[in-house]
Amino acid sequence: MAATNPPTFEQARGHEEFRQTYLDTLLPHCSDSVSAIIYDPLLQQLRHHCREWLTEGYLDQFEFDITFPKNDQSIMFVPPLIPRKFGTGIRSPILVSKFGFENDCLTTEERVLSAVFDHEVIHCYDEQRGFSLSNGITIGSHNILELSPSIYTPIQELRAYRVQLHRWKEKKIEDPQWMDHIVQSLLRYTSDLELTHPKTKLEEMAREEYLSNGQLE
Repeated sequence: MAATNPPTFEQARGHEEFRQTYLDTLLPHCSDSVSAIIYDPLLQQLRHHCREWLTEGYLDQFEFDITFPKNDQSIMFVPPLIPRKFGTGIRSPILVSKFGFENDCLTTEERVLSAVFDHEVIHCYDEQRGFSLSNGITIGSHNILELSPSIYTPIQELRAYRVQLHRWKEKKIEDPQWMDHIVQSLLRYTSDLELTHPKTKLEEMAREEYLSNGQLE
C-alpha cells in the first residue's frame, strides 16, 4: 500500500507504515527546539538516545537505568527530559510510541496536534532554553538539580498543560472529553506539587509560584 500524497492522520492511525511519514509532516510546524518527531513503536530509540546522553555525561548510570517507561498504553509521547540538558540550547526529539496512534484517547487529529504542538513542544522548548521564575531567577542546567524530581516534574507538566489548555480554548473545538483530560491532568499535577515539602529556598520559590498563579512563560 502506498500513498501518493502525504498520509492523513486516519491513514497513519490505521496503517503503521504511514506513521513516520505523517509525523514528518508535523515537524516543520514545530519550534526549532524540536530536532525530530520519531515513530518509535516500543521506545527502543529512546534507549539509543539515552545511551548517547550517558556517554556525553548528561545522564548518570542510575538515571539511565530508571529512564525507560513501562510498555503500557499511558506512554504515547516521550520528549526526553534530561535535567543536565535543561537550558543548554540542545534540541530534543519527540518520540511517539505505537500507543500515540492506537490509544483510545487520541482518536482525532485535533487531539494529536494538541498533544504534540501544545504540550510536547513546550517540553522541548523548556529543555532547550530553561525558564524563568517571576523574580528573575532562571531555571537551567546550573540549578535544576537543586529541585527534587518531585518538584520539577510537576512544574514541567503544569507549564505544558497550562499552555495546552489555553490554546485548546482558543481553538474553540467542541470536544469536552479532551478538555476534561487536560483539566484533570492539571489538577493531578497541582495535587502532586501540593504534596511536596520544599527543602531549599529555590524549591520553596518554584513550588509557591506554580501553585499560586498560571504563569505560562
